[in-house]
Amino acid sequence: MFFQIKPFKDNDRAVSHRETVVKNLISLKRKKIIFLVRGNSSNIRFFVAVPRKFKQHFQNTFYSNYPTTDLQEIVDLPMAKNKTFIKFRRRSNIANLRNTAVIADKTEFTRDGTYMDPMNDIMSLYNTIDAESNLDLYFTYVFKRRKSIPEYSRQFLKRARNIKKKSDDDLGDEPKTSKSEKEDLELSVGFKITSKDPYMIESTKVNIRSAFSPFVSNGKVRFRNREKFMPMTYSQVVNFFHIPTMENFYK
Repeated sequence: MFFQIKPFKDNDRAVSHRETVVKNLISLKRKKIIFLVRGNSSNIRFFVAVPRKFKQHFQNTFYSNYPTTDLQEIVDLPMAKNKTFIKFRRRSNIANLRNTAVIADKTEFTRDGTYMDPMNDIMSLYNTIDAESNLDLYFTYVFKRRKSIPEYSRQFLKRARNIKKKSDDDLGDEPKTSKSEKEDLELSVGFKITSKDPYMIESTKVNIRSAFSPFVSNGKVRFRNREKFMPMTYSQVVNFFHIPTMENFYK
């Protein structure tokens, strides 16, 4: 089922509350939840799609964390077909495991105790979308997604390589990953540009690469036609989308 998210102009609850919401939705398990930003320079709207049986749970979780935001249930929400998906290029050379890039967490966007909200750059993408065109951004979350056989094979090979790397580097005293740092959910980011202006479509793609490059340590962003789910921690995933605040409105 679908809701339109209507944040009030005085909303000041962002990343810290977003992390709480995501953690409280862990009971969705293998179900998907989709946040959609849709619009252009004259009008931007926010939507969310959740499984119907989790309607009440989602509403209770949402309102308890965002009292300055309203949810309006809608009958239908057309989803774009033939979306393009974002993939972060984690290695420049598949054989070079030592130069693996990492997804940025909240600390990477914090300077002198101030959170430098990357959503400002994401929202600025709509400034160049004319009133006759449209940009959709899809943020799809999956909790404990069931992996395919090829994914399990890649995971096994990755663990085997990591074990060999630790053995070669004699890193036996390296601290273990804490529970809070484990990748508890997966995210895919997709977009659809609708316009009759081919130049605007191409320039928007360039802007999308630029807006999402800070999310990975090597800054390398690729596009692909197939949906790509990326394992993430809570501290990483909250950077991608949150309910807009006063700062986002006026940037």
